[in-house]
Amino acid sequence: MRVGVADPSAVRASVPCVDDLGAMEQALDLPRERDDCVARAHLIPQALALPAAEPFRGEYLDELAYAYKQLGRFDEAVDAMRKALDAGWDGELDDHPSARALVADLLLRAGPAEESERAWRGAELERPRDPRVHRAAGNAYANVGLHEQAFQWRTRGLELALELADPDEGELLWLLAEERATGLGEPDQLQQRAEETIWEADREDRERAERFLRGRHAAEPAAPQQR
Repeated sequence: MRVGVADPSAVRASVPCVDDLGAMEQALDLPRERDDCVARAHLIPQALALPAAEPFRGEYLDELAYAYKQLGRFDEAVDAMRKALDAGWDGELDDHPSARALVADLLLRAGPAEESERAWRGAELERPRDPRVHRAAGNAYANVGLHEQAFQWRTRGLELALELADPDEGELLWLLAEERATGLGEPDQLQQRAEETIWEADREDRERAERFLRGRHAAEPAAPQQR
């Protein structure tokens, strides 16, 4: 995703304050199309001040949190995301399994590791059997250079993924195993088990594909013989 690079003073000069939500949505069209987060960070607080925006408060705050995150304004992103949750926002997130996980990630980027750790534990308690939470935490810690914590979260995520043994989550298991391997020298017992599970699943997929192709070929009518 492209971070907006518009000049804040130019944004303020070019976009008038409006008191109509429809006009505000029109003003936001181009910044959304360009992923211009400076303009969005300027316009969305104006939208939130409009009485007509109240039913959409959670969605606007979520968008504002995204804009602040892209601009590196992590404290403001945390505040906006928490307000979105208070407003009842429950939408989908691209890169995080839950809004709590996103808040924890933003807190980690903002600075205090202790507060972020509490937030990650809260996200884990909310979805204790979801390895996506642990993968998101592992990636968040790795992104800020805290590789020991990243390894611990990825280890628990890999353990959970193996326990769940969900055939529809093969890609998640593969990603967890690959990311955890970056914190290892020689593969340990858990890593070996994960790699064997992935290899076995790949073998079964290949065999199913071969059976399907053989069955389809057998079902095809024979070509008429030429006389």
